[in-house]
Amino acid sequence: MDDLFRIAIANRGRIIDFFKWFYLLLVLILLVGGRSIYFRDEQFTPLYQWGVWCGRIALVLYCITLIPGITKRLGIQHKLFSLIRIFRRYIGISVFLFALTHASFVRLILFLPQIFTGPLFQIFGLISLILLFFMFLTSNDFSQNRLGIWWYRLHWVTHIIMISVFFHTLLQRVSVWSVLIGIIIVAQLASFIVSFSRKLS
Repeated sequence: MDDLFRIAIANRGRIIDFFKWFYLLLVLILLVGGRSIYFRDEQFTPLYQWGVWCGRIALVLYCITLIPGITKRLGIQHKLFSLIRIFRRYIGISVFLFALTHASFVRLILFLPQIFTGPLFQIFGLISLILLFFMFLTSNDFSQNRLGIWWYRLHWVTHIIMISVFFHTLLQRVSVWSVLIGIIIVAQLASFIVSFSRKLS
């Protein structure tokens, strides 16, 4: 792990460049695939399935971005968590792009007029996506410097996103995905309790 950490730090610029090219790829898939979804051509079924998996990937990556904060409050130190913290912003941008692709391929393109009148799990998903958009929009040094303390307050909406994603998955059915985000919520709550208890003592 020490070697991996050193390699990642030494190649930080290249890794960030990789993330940027990866974003471009995701956007191209979204644009080209969105057209196929809209016209329901021969690529519709595999793209729809890709959209479903994008939601799952987004959820896993989102949970990963939350782990460093949880472990820090619990006093758990490991190079892996530090590595995630260094690249958390870029992982977070990936979360939004995967979530946007998921929403677009599964619901938005096909059922946009009914998006606000759909089932409750869909509403929770839309709330999550909208809040993720604001976090995506401000995931840069310029926004952090300009907004100051308000940047940190804005990014506290991640706690609302957690709850919204939990109900988005749970209201469809109890699955490994709802259990995963549920565990993260419990861990997050426990870490705040531990941190608060330490401050009191």
